[in-house]
Amino acid sequence: MANKTVMIIEDDLLHMKLFNDVLETEGYDILRTADGNNAVGLARDHRPDLIILDIRLPFVSGFEIVRRLKNESDLKDIPVLAVTAFADETDRNEYLNYGFDGLLPKPIAIPNFLKTVAEFLCSKPCVAH
Repeated sequence: MANKTVMIIEDDLLHMKLFNDVLETEGYDILRTADGNNAVGLARDHRPDLIILDIRLPFVSGFEIVRRLKNESDLKDIPVLAVTAFADETDRNEYLNYGFDGLLPKPIAIPNFLKTVAEFLCSKPCVAH
């Protein structure tokens, strides 16, 4: 998946490091922010191929961020995966109704995490940039 960019919006430093390190090892380019307030602007400036978004952030929730992303015509097609410790697979439809494209419950299982990321990135054309 060379040349695919994943944006991580996560305020927990340990989770940020885990997501970053695992994805970088797989060859993805990474954008990182812990500040939900600048997430939409960062997405607009860099056009990531996938966004991994924590639900519980200071000042603005992941639900509000995904609403903003999906309301912008140039960002609405970027897949957004919700990451939270407060949901499991039975909550998937609720998150999809909010506008998320998928759900990754914490704690993260690395093989499932990588499989899910790869599936969402290949839903877009998998060609070299």
